Amino acid sequence: MKKIAVGITICFLSLFIVTTAFASLTQFAGDWENVNPDTRGVTALKITVTGTDVKVHAWGQCHPTDCDWGNMQAYAYGPNVSSNLPATAQAVSVVHKESFAERLMILRSSGTQLQAATYTRFTDNSGRTNYADVEMFKRKVSPCDKQYPHPQIKFDHKDSEGRVYIPVVNWPAYDNEMFRKAPELPPCGLNTNSARTWIDIYNAATNDRIYGFCAFDSKDDMKGIWFKPTTRTGQVYIIINDRACKKTYKSNTIRY
Repeated sequence: MKKIAVGITICFLSLFIVTTAFASLTQFAGDWENVNPDTRGVTALKITVTGTDVKVHAWGQCHPTDCDWGNMQAYAYGPNVSSNLPATAQAVSVVHKESFAERLMILRSSGTQLQAATYTRFTDNSGRTNYADVEMFKRKVSPCDKQYPHPQIKFDHKDSEGRVYIPVVNWPAYDNEMFRKAPELPPCGLNTNSARTWIDIYNAATNDRIYGFCAFDSKDDMKGIWFKPTTRTGQVYIIINDRACKKTYKSNTIRY
């Protein structure tokens, strides 16, 4: 059985080593997520590289939360026996063993993505057919790595109670993640579950804060920004304050 497993491993690796495209071993490093959110296989990978030592932490699809496969020893492969492995790594292999199956995963760089070919062999005498699965992964983007445009506001209307509405025109460019509840951040008054991102309205002439919103639930709420002015006319702008990422986005100035 061991000879068969070794033979299969060599065959699978040969599928990847025939390519002439090399990748720096460090290109494998990082946090990766499956491009298919509905995958029934591996959902995420965390790959760490130190010299030629490679570790792969994998998560498989489970309900209600993903199954943690643990941090596993992995091995990198170059094009020949004298290769400079850190500079010419072509593939990385890792084996995950469970009580009922053994999974061989072959990883290789594919442009800006990572291709993962997983070969599952059942070891529980269940009669199930061994199978292969190939999936693509993209690098995880930290919420704070993403850059958003500056908000563009406009004067929309004034209601019968004197509220001036100044919606954000380019609200679709933002993510709902920006307005998630953030109990880990400082509260908004007595609200200990306020939004990650607050929006404040400023008097353009004095730069004094007029009003603000700290409990929006989604980006859709940006269409309903309003304030009550103390003067009949004036100029205002807004500042979007992403407190988690410590970033601010200032809008254009409009007259009401």
